[in-house]
Amino acid sequence: MKIKSILFNLTLLAILTPLAHARWKTPEEADTVRIQKNLNVTVKKNGSYSFTNETLTEIKNEKGRAELGTVALSYNQRAGSLTVLSAETRLSDKIYKVNPRFIEDKPVATDVHGFDQINQIKISYPKADVGARIYLKTFTEQKEVPIPGHFDTFLTFGNGLVQKHSKIVIASELPLEFVFNDPTGSLQHNYEIKGGRHTLTVCQLKPIYHEFANEETNSFTPLRASTWVSVSTTKSYAELTKNIVTKYDHITSQPLPPDYEAIRKAAQDITPFTEAANTVTSLLADKLRYMGDWRPIRGGYIPRPLTEIASTHFGDCKDMAAVTTAILRKLGYNASVAWVYRSTANHASNPLVNASSFNHAIVKVENEGRSYWLDPTNPSSFAQGIPNDIFARQ
Repeated sequence: MKIKSILFNLTLLAILTPLAHARWKTPEEADTVRIQKNLNVTVKKNGSYSFTNETLTEIKNEKGRAELGTVALSYNQRAGSLTVLSAETRLSDKIYKVNPRFIEDKPVATDVHGFDQINQIKISYPKADVGARIYLKTFTEQKEVPIPGHFDTFLTFGNGLVQKHSKIVIASELPLEFVFNDPTGSLQHNYEIKGGRHTLTVCQLKPIYHEFANEETNSFTPLRASTWVSVSTTKSYAELTKNIVTKYDHITSQPLPPDYEAIRKAAQDITPFTEAANTVTSLLADKLRYMGDWRPIRGGYIPRPLTEIASTHFGDCKDMAAVTTAILRKLGYNASVAWVYRSTANHASNPLVNASSFNHAIVKVENEGRSYWLDPTNPSSFAQGIPNDIFARQ
């Protein structure tokens, strides 16, 4: 009877919880409606790209007014540029241009735990009242890319707002791989190759809207239930990383600086492997303070030389993974740096090869027929298991 009572109470709790009443919002409940979106992307052979983005969005209520009254855009100032071509409010058949004084472009303060070089453009619209339509046209140029010869993008439709019409054109000097998820049959596409140029055109045929009601704290829309297009110029991760692997191997094969050589000596006679690995990562934590480097281009994918890491006494995940790999290799273990998506929340995997599938560097070790996954940035050395925030990740 007691077990039945517990099961009954758990069932009742599930019924009464607000999450049990989650449903899709209707278009009438939306805060904003995207009347039109035009996106034109040009991709060069080296992977650099530029695009013009044009949007017209209507404010439907006070929440939408707060969201669209002031718009913030960000870009990497050193690696590219973002220009506001036109910004205006359209209300009651009148057009109110945004005064240049209310378009501010300035660097964002660096996070205390990391480096970046991000600028933010803030646009404050006049007459941003309920019923107003907010127009914005921008041009973005990305001159420096994280992985040369590669381009990818993931385009969503109707997530968080009603999307009425859109047209996407991607013209590329590189061949395009693409995958569609269109549960409501709202998209039409065409792909053609002409004069060495690959062009993918996507047109939206009817309105799209994906947003949950009664789940204000959960904005995650399941990948299978939303409308999206994934595009990539690379067919495999081996192809994506072939040049990067060489750079990593060059760094991890460098002679160990004195501090790291001392760690190797301290661990050389320790068995089993888990104890030796925990010794390496715990001693490394005494010598190397974590300092994130989240710049998307320089510092984003390749670690620094071992001597530079040792001289600064700080490093980000890829620096710490490279040092750990170098020490373990000198100890005779088959170690490599691995990329993973680190998060305790749900993370939907993109079906195509893309650089944003990974946000963290760890270490993989093959030893006596078993794979070990080490995270040198973790507060605790844990070679005997896998930390929860990287467990079962790609």
